Amino acid sequence: MLDELVKSKFLEMFGDPVKNEKGWEVKRLGEVSSSRLGKMLDGKKDTGNFHKPYLRNTNVQWLQIDLDDLLVMDFSPKEQEEFSLNYGDILMCEGGEIGRCAIWKGELQDCYFQKALHRIRLDIEELSPFYFVHYFYFFSQFGGLERFMGAATIPHLTGEKLREMKIPIPPVKLQNHFVELLGNIERQRILNIQSLRSSETMYTSLSQKAFRGELTFANETYSLKEFKSLDSDRAQETISHPKERTAAKSKKPKIIELKPTNVDFYRRTVLAAEIVWQLHKEPTFGHLKLQKLLFLCIRTSNMQLPVHFSQQAMGPYDPQLMRSIDKQLHEKKWFLYDKDKSLKYEPLSNAGQHQADFQKYYSSEQENIFSLIKKFRTTKSDTVEIVATLYACLENMIEQKETFSESLLLKKFYDWSDRKKVFDELEVRRVFQRMKDYGILPKGI
Repeated sequence: MLDELVKSKFLEMFGDPVKNEKGWEVKRLGEVSSSRLGKMLDGKKDTGNFHKPYLRNTNVQWLQIDLDDLLVMDFSPKEQEEFSLNYGDILMCEGGEIGRCAIWKGELQDCYFQKALHRIRLDIEELSPFYFVHYFYFFSQFGGLERFMGAATIPHLTGEKLREMKIPIPPVKLQNHFVELLGNIERQRILNIQSLRSSETMYTSLSQKAFRGELTFANETYSLKEFKSLDSDRAQETISHPKERTAAKSKKPKIIELKPTNVDFYRRTVLAAEIVWQLHKEPTFGHLKLQKLLFLCIRTSNMQLPVHFSQQAMGPYDPQLMRSIDKQLHEKKWFLYDKDKSLKYEPLSNAGQHQADFQKYYSSEQENIFSLIKKFRTTKSDTVEIVATLYACLENMIEQKETFSESLLLKKFYDWSDRKKVFDELEVRRVFQRMKDYGILPKGI
């Protein structure tokens, strides 16, 4: 039912993927992505010194990666860089069921891919990975891939053919709306599964009590609706002790809830984990850059998080904020921070396991989050600090209803804290121009 809903929504929003009946702009895939095939298998050259898991054709199913039955082969340090996988990469089958594809979501650390697969890195300013894989899925379902490949006896989707494929490019805003719908549908699917499991647990419990002769009603009857309103333990207790039913029914179900602030602080930790996950191998990445990217992600996406950013958090630095985040990352066994290492964040045993919650909390904002991470991936922390502080100054001007001028912006920047005086004015102006070029500005400027 939910799969049909995805199909219905896709066709409603984007139209027939083969006919492009809505008249979207069309570009060659090579114009909006980079792609390459994976490493060729060569057992003779396999030394066993650099064994790493890799994906092959069978591991890539439509819209999902299957990590069962992974094989290993040598990937030298140079090959590890060449055949690496980043969050958001598309893996697509070159042969077999050609075009079958899924998004790599960092399911496994240090995993690579072999020659039966294309790795496609999209320009996310043009194409959402989630729109792209669903487009290809429905394009295949509607016979588009078969027509594109022609009557080849053993069809193969070569790199050249792949780059020449013409892809409809709907507005990014519409693509992002589809991603948000996918997140809502996935949350509903999870709720349905949880509800089914809860019902199965209740049925099993009642069956066991009936078998043991413990299920007595004492002239009282219980509807399924009433049982569903109680948690499993309370329902079992009420059935076992029918005289206590009236009192039990008058009380609200015993539900353990996190305070909203706790939930929201966890959401902040999940966002931090995603930023660290994508950038922990970058030598320019550390506390300062993480803090500024957190601020920019939350502010530019207008996230409704009751997280107070002190003036120091926008620049130069808020140590209390980072201690809190590092503690949570460590407790979850996601990452360990070590200021003395060149790469500050070390992945722990559960690294990457934040991503289910990231999808749950940030499906509608992830395009903006990924875009910011991509823009500042190799940027030095000082530059990101300038961006975050300028953004905060601009927000302050809007809040104070001040007329914008670059001279006023610079004054606010240098008044922010004494540290700002170390930044050259020409550099600050250059960074502000870059912000304007990228569209990293608060609404109202």
